[in-house]
Amino acid sequence: MERVYERSRTDFISKVMTHMGVGLLITFLTAYLTASNYYLAIGIAGSPLMFVLALMEIGLVIYLTNRIDKMSLSGARLGFYVYAVLNGLTLSVIFLAYDLPNIYSAFITAAVMFLGAGFIGISIKKDLSAFGHFLMLMLIGIIAASVINIFVGSAGLDYMISLVGVLLFSALTAYDMQKIKSVHYNVYYFDGEAAGKYSIIGALQLYLDFINLFLYLLKLFAKKD
Repeated sequence: MERVYERSRTDFISKVMTHMGVGLLITFLTAYLTASNYYLAIGIAGSPLMFVLALMEIGLVIYLTNRIDKMSLSGARLGFYVYAVLNGLTLSVIFLAYDLPNIYSAFITAAVMFLGAGFIGISIKKDLSAFGHFLMLMLIGIIAASVINIFVGSAGLDYMISLVGVLLFSALTAYDMQKIKSVHYNVYYFDGEAAGKYSIIGALQLYLDFINLFLYLLKLFAKKD
Protein backbone atom coordinates (compact mmCIF):
# COMPACT_ATOMS: atom_id res chain seq x y z
CA MET A 1 0.00 0.00 0.00
CA GLU A 2 2.83 2.37 0.86
CA ARG A 3 4.50 1.68 -2.48
CA VAL A 4 1.27 2.47 -4.30
CA TYR A 5 0.98 5.77 -2.42
CA GLU A 6 4.62 6.69 -3.12
CA ARG A 7 4.14 5.91 -6.82
CA SER A 8 0.98 8.01 -6.88
CA ARG A 9 2.79 10.94 -5.24
CA THR A 10 5.68 10.68 -7.68
CA ASP A 11 3.24 10.67 -10.60
CA PHE A 12 1.41 13.69 -9.17
CA ILE A 13 4.61 15.70 -8.72
CA SER A 14 5.71 14.69 -12.24
CA LYS A 15 2.43 16.04 -13.64
CA VAL A 16 2.91 19.29 -11.74
CA MET A 17 6.44 19.73 -13.05
CA THR A 18 5.41 18.81 -16.61
CA HIS A 19 2.61 21.38 -16.66
CA MET A 20 4.97 23.97 -15.20
CA GLY A 21 7.68 23.18 -17.75
CA VAL A 22 5.26 23.44 -20.66
CA GLY A 23 3.94 26.72 -19.25
CA LEU A 24 7.46 28.17 -19.01
CA LEU A 25 8.26 27.01 -22.55
CA ILE A 26 5.10 28.69 -23.87
CA THR A 27 5.91 31.89 -21.98
CA PHE A 28 9.50 32.25 -23.13
CA LEU A 29 8.70 31.27 -26.73
CA THR A 30 5.89 33.82 -26.78
CA ALA A 31 8.15 36.47 -25.26
CA TYR A 32 10.98 35.77 -27.71
CA LEU A 33 8.76 35.68 -30.80
CA THR A 34 6.98 38.86 -29.74
CA ALA A 35 10.27 40.65 -29.07
CA SER A 36 11.59 39.54 -32.48
CA ASN A 37 8.96 41.83 -33.98
CA TYR A 38 10.31 45.13 -32.70
CA TYR A 39 7.27 47.21 -33.52
CA LEU A 40 4.91 44.71 -31.90
CA ALA A 41 7.00 44.60 -28.72
CA ILE A 42 7.25 48.40 -28.58
CA GLY A 43 3.52 48.63 -29.27
CA ILE A 44 2.80 46.43 -26.25
CA ALA A 45 5.34 48.08 -23.94
CA GLY A 46 4.41 51.64 -24.81
CA SER A 47 0.63 51.40 -24.78
CA PRO A 48 -2.26 50.75 -22.36
CA LEU A 49 -2.28 47.18 -23.72
CA MET A 50 0.44 46.29 -21.20
CA PHE A 51 -1.85 47.34 -18.37
CA VAL A 52 -4.77 45.43 -19.90
CA LEU A 53 -2.66 42.28 -20.25
CA ALA A 54 -1.51 42.57 -16.62
CA LEU A 55 -5.11 42.86 -15.44
CA MET A 56 -6.10 39.86 -17.55
CA GLU A 57 -3.28 37.83 -15.99
CA ILE A 58 -4.33 38.73 -12.45
CA GLY A 59 -7.97 37.98 -13.24
CA LEU A 60 -7.11 34.61 -14.78
CA VAL A 61 -5.01 33.55 -11.77
CA ILE A 62 -7.82 34.50 -9.39
CA TYR A 63 -10.36 32.68 -11.56
CA LEU A 64 -8.29 29.50 -11.80
CA THR A 65 -7.52 29.29 -8.10
CA ASN A 66 -11.10 29.98 -7.02
CA ARG A 67 -13.02 28.03 -9.67
CA ILE A 68 -10.79 25.00 -10.11
CA ASP A 69 -13.33 22.63 -8.50
CA LYS A 70 -16.02 23.65 -10.98
CA MET A 71 -13.81 23.54 -14.07
CA SER A 72 -13.07 20.59 -16.30
CA LEU A 73 -9.52 19.28 -16.49
CA SER A 74 -9.18 20.46 -20.09
CA GLY A 75 -10.58 23.88 -19.14
CA ALA A 76 -8.10 24.24 -16.27
CA ARG A 77 -5.22 23.21 -18.51
CA LEU A 78 -6.32 25.65 -21.21
CA GLY A 79 -6.64 28.44 -18.65
CA PHE A 80 -3.10 27.86 -17.40
CA TYR A 81 -1.64 27.82 -20.91
CA VAL A 82 -3.55 30.96 -21.89
CA TYR A 83 -2.06 32.61 -18.81
CA ALA A 84 1.40 31.49 -19.95
CA VAL A 85 0.81 33.16 -23.34
CA LEU A 86 -0.40 36.41 -21.75
CA ASN A 87 2.62 36.45 -19.46
CA GLY A 88 4.86 35.85 -22.45
CA LEU A 89 3.43 38.92 -24.15
CA THR A 90 4.14 41.11 -21.12
CA LEU A 91 7.59 39.59 -20.57
CA SER A 92 8.61 40.30 -24.18
CA VAL A 93 9.88 43.67 -22.93
CA ILE A 94 12.79 41.98 -21.13
CA PHE A 95 14.37 41.26 -24.52
CA LEU A 96 14.27 45.00 -25.22
CA ALA A 97 15.44 46.10 -21.77
CA TYR A 98 18.20 43.55 -21.05
CA ASP A 99 21.12 41.99 -22.91
CA LEU A 100 20.78 38.35 -23.93
CA PRO A 101 23.78 37.20 -21.82
CA ASN A 102 22.09 38.61 -18.71
CA ILE A 103 18.81 36.93 -19.62
CA TYR A 104 20.51 33.57 -20.18
CA SER A 105 22.57 33.86 -16.99
CA ALA A 106 19.52 34.80 -14.92
CA PHE A 107 17.48 31.94 -16.39
CA ILE A 108 20.14 29.31 -15.74
CA THR A 109 20.75 30.61 -12.21
CA ALA A 110 17.00 30.67 -11.53
CA ALA A 111 16.69 27.08 -12.78
CA VAL A 112 19.50 25.87 -10.51
CA MET A 113 18.15 27.73 -7.47
CA PHE A 114 14.60 26.57 -8.19
CA LEU A 115 15.63 22.92 -8.42
CA GLY A 116 17.69 23.21 -5.25
CA ALA A 117 14.89 24.87 -3.29
CA GLY A 118 12.36 22.41 -4.69
CA PHE A 119 14.50 19.47 -3.61
CA ILE A 120 14.72 20.92 -0.10
CA GLY A 121 10.95 21.35 -0.02
CA ILE A 122 10.34 17.74 -1.01
CA SER A 123 13.01 16.10 1.12
CA ILE A 124 13.02 18.16 4.33
CA LYS A 125 11.17 16.60 7.26
CA LYS A 126 10.36 19.88 9.00
CA ASP A 127 6.86 21.20 8.37
CA LEU A 128 7.23 24.50 6.51
CA SER A 129 3.56 25.48 6.74
CA ALA A 130 4.31 27.56 9.85
CA PHE A 131 6.38 29.90 7.67
CA GLY A 132 3.52 30.58 5.25
CA HIS A 133 2.22 33.64 7.10
CA PHE A 134 5.71 35.14 7.40
CA LEU A 135 6.40 34.59 3.69
CA MET A 136 3.12 36.27 2.74
CA LEU A 137 4.01 39.26 4.92
CA MET A 138 7.38 39.47 3.17
CA LEU A 139 5.63 39.35 -0.20
CA ILE A 140 3.31 42.18 0.79
CA GLY A 141 6.33 44.14 2.04
CA ILE A 142 8.16 43.71 -1.28
CA ILE A 143 5.11 44.81 -3.25
CA ALA A 144 4.69 47.87 -1.03
CA ALA A 145 8.38 48.76 -1.28
CA SER A 146 8.28 48.36 -5.08
CA VAL A 147 5.30 50.72 -5.35
CA ILE A 148 7.04 53.29 -3.13
CA ASN A 149 10.21 53.04 -5.20
CA ILE A 150 8.28 53.89 -8.36
CA PHE A 151 7.99 57.39 -6.91
CA VAL A 152 11.28 57.49 -5.00
CA GLY A 153 13.48 56.01 -7.72
CA SER A 154 16.18 54.80 -5.33
CA ALA A 155 18.77 52.51 -6.93
CA GLY A 156 19.82 51.23 -3.51
CA LEU A 157 16.25 50.36 -2.53
CA ASP A 158 15.73 48.67 -5.89
CA TYR A 159 18.82 46.53 -5.29
CA MET A 160 17.60 45.53 -1.82
CA ILE A 161 14.13 44.68 -3.17
CA SER A 162 15.70 42.45 -5.82
CA LEU A 163 17.95 40.73 -3.30
CA VAL A 164 15.10 40.09 -0.86
CA GLY A 165 12.94 38.98 -3.78
CA VAL A 166 15.44 36.27 -4.73
CA LEU A 167 15.54 35.00 -1.14
CA LEU A 168 11.76 35.17 -0.78
CA PHE A 169 10.89 33.26 -3.94
CA SER A 170 13.56 30.65 -3.23
CA ALA A 171 11.86 30.11 0.13
CA LEU A 172 8.41 30.11 -1.48
CA THR A 173 9.58 27.47 -3.94
CA ALA A 174 10.54 25.15 -1.07
CA TYR A 175 7.30 26.01 0.74
CA ASP A 176 5.08 25.41 -2.31
CA MET A 177 6.87 22.20 -3.23
CA GLN A 178 6.22 20.79 0.22
CA LYS A 179 2.62 22.02 -0.01
CA ILE A 180 2.22 20.04 -3.24
CA LYS A 181 3.01 16.90 -1.25
CA SER A 182 0.19 17.85 1.14
CA VAL A 183 -2.17 18.51 -1.77
CA HIS A 184 -1.46 15.04 -3.12
CA TYR A 185 -2.30 13.58 0.27
CA ASN A 186 -5.66 15.38 0.18
CA VAL A 187 -6.54 14.33 -3.40
CA TYR A 188 -5.15 10.79 -3.19
CA TYR A 189 -8.60 9.25 -3.03
CA PHE A 190 -10.13 11.65 -5.56
CA ASP A 191 -10.80 10.64 -9.16
CA GLY A 192 -8.09 11.21 -11.75
CA GLU A 193 -9.65 14.38 -13.17
CA ALA A 194 -9.80 16.12 -9.78
CA ALA A 195 -6.18 15.21 -9.06
CA GLY A 196 -5.24 16.45 -12.52
CA LYS A 197 -6.86 19.83 -11.89
CA TYR A 198 -4.97 20.28 -8.64
CA SER A 199 -1.73 19.36 -10.38
CA ILE A 200 -2.36 22.37 -12.63
CA ILE A 201 -2.87 24.65 -9.62
CA GLY A 202 0.40 23.33 -8.20
CA ALA A 203 2.09 24.01 -11.53
CA LEU A 204 0.72 27.57 -11.53
CA GLN A 205 2.14 28.23 -8.06
CA LEU A 206 5.58 26.92 -8.96
CA TYR A 207 5.47 28.73 -12.30
CA LEU A 208 4.89 32.03 -10.50
CA ASP A 209 7.73 31.25 -8.09
CA PHE A 210 10.13 30.59 -10.97
CA ILE A 211 9.12 33.63 -13.02
CA ASN A 212 9.53 35.98 -10.06
CA LEU A 213 12.83 34.39 -9.06
CA PHE A 214 14.06 34.81 -12.63
CA LEU A 215 12.97 38.46 -12.86
CA TYR A 216 14.63 39.45 -9.58
CA LEU A 217 17.82 37.65 -10.58
CA LEU A 218 17.73 39.38 -13.96
CA LYS A 219 17.65 42.78 -12.27
CA LEU A 220 20.62 41.80 -10.08
CA PHE A 221 22.64 40.51 -13.05
CA ALA A 222 21.90 43.68 -15.01
CA LYS A 223 23.12 45.86 -12.12
CA LYS A 224 26.54 44.17 -12.29
CA ASP A 225 27.15 45.53 -15.78
